[in-house]
Amino acid sequence: MVAGRQGGKGFSIYWQLGHSFDTILDYFVHVDGSQAAAFPPIALEAYKRSLGNACWYDDYGWWGIAALKAAQHPGLFPDVSPFKAICDTCWATMHDNAPNVWANNKGDPAFAPLQPRVEGGVWNCDWSRPDGCGNRNTPPNLPGHCGGNAQGANLTGIQNTVTNGLYLVLASRLYEATGEADYRTAADREYGFLDAWFDVPDPETSLLRPMGVPIPGRENDVLVRERVATYRSGDWVCGYHPDLCWSGDQGIVVGGMIDRMIVDPGDNKPDSPAFRRAAAILQSVQYVTDQNAGGILQPWTTGQGGDPADYSTGVGVFMRYLLYADQRNAQMRTYTRSTAYRKLIEANVKSVVNAPIPDGLVPLTNSLAILVAGIVMLKA
Repeated sequence: MVAGRQGGKGFSIYWQLGHSFDTILDYFVHVDGSQAAAFPPIALEAYKRSLGNACWYDDYGWWGIAALKAAQHPGLFPDVSPFKAICDTCWATMHDNAPNVWANNKGDPAFAPLQPRVEGGVWNCDWSRPDGCGNRNTPPNLPGHCGGNAQGANLTGIQNTVTNGLYLVLASRLYEATGEADYRTAADREYGFLDAWFDVPDPETSLLRPMGVPIPGRENDVLVRERVATYRSGDWVCGYHPDLCWSGDQGIVVGGMIDRMIVDPGDNKPDSPAFRRAAAILQSVQYVTDQNAGGILQPWTTGQGGDPADYSTGVGVFMRYLLYADQRNAQMRTYTRSTAYRKLIEANVKSVVNAPIPDGLVPLTNSLAILVAGIVMLKA
């Protein structure tokens, strides 16, 4: 996600429409499916209308995940085949390109400083695209360079958390749905990449930001940083800020860890790395939200990034994946149904119910995600 994709209050932005569709599907599945059968033409028109705005590889992850969810509910929709086709197209676009950016450029000595520190991840964009997504006529993201464009280029052609997290989620869920080995290979490769970055021992460069929570037993609480920190050379990745953690990334990575425990049942136990990381992230989000925002979830859990038109989505993304963790892993309910999380969800539901109906796709989606989570998770 990057700056420069605003317009029409979100109703023409490709990835935001996919993100919103994902939340609408949760409403149909968990709350009320009575109007679901009439919704496919709306979703398909939005997909086709906005497809020309797709630019970054994470864009396809949002729609791929949502379309897969729609395709898995034939009882809601008269014909799910268009959604299966969208999912397949989005996966092919993401999988055929995002993991190969370094491989496509490593023969050019100008890009040598950008060799990744860890093999196996994905990039949000190519480094030499002619359409403005990645091309700056000079190698982007060279240390101290940022492609010559301080606003946009620091998001160009890097291994950010959102793209890697969405890729893990989509690969894992496609494997769960089909059992096909290629999806499992992709999911394993991506999980290995994230696992390596999570285990970087230096607290300033690990993908996990230690929280230092002063509560006994919570010393290992962490949040996920917005992007990887360094190249293999040790130089900083352009735009890396060690304190910057987006709420959406917290939800996506929690979802990826839940999916990992489904893909590999051996990881579905409280002492597995996937379980421990999901639990630590959930606890940290609750703690910083309570401490810093009076229980009202914010788009940035720590730090303050730019582009609120895009990153304000973090509230809805996190709430959707919080619900997913709660519904897909009974053991995780120790955290998702805790007294602390009940208070957090109640506070956010009240903030929506007591406020005027918002204007714009992003705030509407945030409100719906909060309300759906509240309806499902506040039940006795």
